[in-house]
Formats: sequence, structure tokens, C-alpha cells
Amino acid sequence: MTNKSTIIENFDIKHFKLVSGEEILAIVNTVYSTYLTLEMPLLLNIMSSTADRESYYFSEWMPLSEDDLTTVYINNIVAQVNITDDAKEHYIRTCLAFKDRSEEGEYVDSDDDHYDMEDMELPNGTMH
Repeated sequence: MTNKSTIIENFDIKHFKLVSGEEILAIVNTVYSTYLTLEMPLLLNIMSSTADRESYYFSEWMPLSEDDLTTVYINNIVAQVNITDDAKEHYIRTCLAFKDRSEEGEYVDSDDDHYDMEDMELPNGTMH
């Protein structure tokens, strides 16, 4: 019988600091010479709960993507570190919750959300 700690240790989940300032956690799927393929990246959001305490929560990093894999070029990464088993467990639970939610149709587009460009009023001047 395999215990939970051994299973969690097998996941290569890293914490990345990006040049944009964003911090993400993701499973490292594949490493190439110029980029990484990350699986199920989550954005780390930090908020102050009191003057001397901070809390964090995860949100989907690319919530409109239909793919679980994301390419991140190495020149966009400032730092990367391994994370604790507790953080891995929290990450995995959050990924599963987001996956369950999307499979239940929470993010499914409806015809009501369709916008026709011909019906939209454009501002005067040049669009860039």
C-alpha cells in the first residue's frame, strides 16, 4: 500500500516567479532548452489578512483555455522552487476542484454570449 506522502512526492510541482510579477504553481510536464510545458498552472494570489499575516489562494492562470498544458518560455521565468508536500496537496485539491467545476459546465459558452462584430459600435479614430 502506498501512502499519500509518497504519491504527492512523485508530482514535479514547482512555484514559479515570472517577469510579469505573477507567481504560478504548476506540474512540470516537459523541459526543453528554451521553454517548459506546464500542466494545470494556477495563479498564486496573496492577500493580507492582518498587519502581520498573509493568506493565499489559487485561481486559474488561463481560465479560458481548453488545454491543460501551457508553454512558458524560460526567459519569462525569474525564479523557480520546489514546494512543500502541504502546498502540493493544496494545489492538487484545487486543480481537481477546478476540473470538476469545468466538467459540470460552469464555463460552457451559451448562444446568449455571442457577439457579432457587425453589430458593435466602434469608436471614432484608429483602432490598434
